[in-house]
Amino acid sequence: MSDFNSFISSVEKIYQDIPGDCSLLQITVKNYDQLCNILTEKELLSLDDYVLSGVKDIISGICKSMVLEFNKFYYCILDTTQCDKIREISSKVHSKFLNDTATSYLIDARVVGTKIENGVSIAEIIRLLSDHIHYSNSNEVFSWIKSPIKAISEIKDDYEHLNELRHSIITNSACFAFQPVVTCRNGLVEYYECLLRLSNEDFKLISAGPYIMLAEKYGYITSVDKYVFDMAVNELLSSNNIVLSVNISNIGVQDTILTSYIKEKIESAGVGNRLIIEITETAMNHSINDTIDFVIAMKELGCKIALDVFGAGYNSFNQVREFPIDII
Repeated sequence: MSDFNSFISSVEKIYQDIPGDCSLLQITVKNYDQLCNILTEKELLSLDDYVLSGVKDIISGICKSMVLEFNKFYYCILDTTQCDKIREISSKVHSKFLNDTATSYLIDARVVGTKIENGVSIAEIIRLLSDHIHYSNSNEVFSWIKSPIKAISEIKDDYEHLNELRHSIITNSACFAFQPVVTCRNGLVEYYECLLRLSNEDFKLISAGPYIMLAEKYGYITSVDKYVFDMAVNELLSSNNIVLSVNISNIGVQDTILTSYIKEKIESAGVGNRLIIEITETAMNHSINDTIDFVIAMKELGCKIALDVFGAGYNSFNQVREFPIDII
């Protein structure tokens, strides 16, 4: 912590000496941990010096700046907040380290930045930049946070909503809305899709959709998958003549621990022939082998597999046909 405080003091001093608006960039070597496994300690020190000097050379030709290194990240304090200039810097940084023949290894540098605003400390901004790198699913070379104050407020809102979801699960106060799925040729209900609903502060039922996205972002989605699956099995046990479908997230499909839990639960309850597992098309893009293993395991238990929101991903119909999918 003392090292971090000392680093923050250095950044604050530089910022105070720059007149006018400033921005702060964090440059991350995305494949740094991989390089740690293949390079010697001496080569890693050389890598740090190489990246630091390379970034300084690029930025010096565009604007006034100061570049510092701390804890495997490279920070640039710039005397500009013009997004076009900063995007130019980011593009040149990324291209230099990918294509420079001075090194015998690839360096994948990514940049995130924001304007330094009054009312937000340097420490808060640095944590915000690190948070963005950690939680963002984007593969973009450059990301710009328009307002640190607004971004921090949005994170606070995210956690408040996530806590509402956690409270609903912990207190078992969530419920299902059952959406009938009808066959076009005869108008009969084939099965019911289980849609998770939460009770808000006005005791009205609301869709869990936006909360699910937050659960995926912040690592809570497997708990949601398990809870929703348990609810669906309990519904099947209480009604012997219905067929239900339940969604399993992309992350849940790849989770072997969750898959084992689902298999044991279905085998114990004996409801596989009345259960449809819905996965999304994008699950195929994450790990095709894990997805196939999950689908096969579910079908061996008697479950049918439905592909939800087909067309949202990049798979062709022929690619989808290679999967043992029952319903699209």
